[in-house]
Amino acid sequence: MKFSNRHNKSYQTEDGIVWASRSCAVVANLWCIVDGVAYALIGRRGPNMDHPNKLNMTCGYMDWDENGTDAVRRELFEETGLDITKFEYTFVENGSPWFVNTDPAQNRQNITLHYGIILYADSLPELSLDNMEPGESLGAFWKTTEEIQSIEKDEFAFNHQHYLEFFRNKYDIFLDNYLFQGKKQYVQTIITQK
Repeated sequence: MKFSNRHNKSYQTEDGIVWASRSCAVVANLWCIVDGVAYALIGRRGPNMDHPNKLNMTCGYMDWDENGTDAVRRELFEETGLDITKFEYTFVENGSPWFVNTDPAQNRQNITLHYGIILYADSLPELSLDNMEPGESLGAFWKTTEEIQSIEKDEFAFNHQHYLEFFRNKYDIFLDNYLFQGKKQYVQTIITQK
């Protein structure tokens, strides 16, 4: 049997350590529930990024000595100004990724950990680009399921529209509004049982 693998790129850190591995990225599939309506958090990629001007979910690479949920919280704060720790929220799958993509053909040999987050709020939290690197993003927005479905698929980077719909369908909690009318514990039970 012949394998078609190839060597990973090597990177050298400032302290001289050589690291040879596929990069690991995190994606925040975050939905905010307000008055029984689910809104997804999406952004528009800036001119300094690959796939400029395309829509995407908040995403980025894990830092050294950082776990996945910490990376997601940090990326959300940096790219949208949203500090989820100031709200009531639930990581689906008890903080483990709800989906892991290891396809080396997608986006530069990344391993991508997709985290699902349900945020409960009385109104949609304000978003800001104040903590972001220059040119990284053109904005962050709240969109309903219907609004997302009306966007052409080629408007999204990294097939993120597919992952938004895949998440919503996998956790069909967004299809029946009665789940969100004061029944957060029931929602959490549904999420963690799937």
